[in-house]
Amino acid sequence: MDYVKKGSSTLGVTLGCKRKYASRKVNPIALDGTPYTQTTGNATHYRTVHIYCETYEKRDAMDNASNGGALLDVEFGGVTYRGTVEKDVTWREWRDGHGVGSFTLIVREVIE
Repeated sequence: MDYVKKGSSTLGVTLGCKRKYASRKVNPIALDGTPYTQTTGNATHYRTVHIYCETYEKRDAMDNASNGGALLDVEFGGVTYRGTVEKDVTWREWRDGHGVGSFTLIVREVIE
């Protein structure tokens, strides 16, 4: 199983982890009318992560980690992605307290 961890504590189970890059390109047009693409830096590596938390406490711990800018380890497919949550976690809740959430991870390091 793949997990989302903060330090040594497990926050939830990773359901999915999809690659998403944001490139830094400028598309200007030269004086003679020729369009060209100029790359201004490296692409930012993002991952869209879906997580399952079985209790309210795990969900609250995940929310606290995202709000505090904590460094998270997302394990998926034998690879660990280390980074921080970009904005917040969007949850879909059920009555018994478990929830499935999704967030965008800004990847700082990839450990294979």
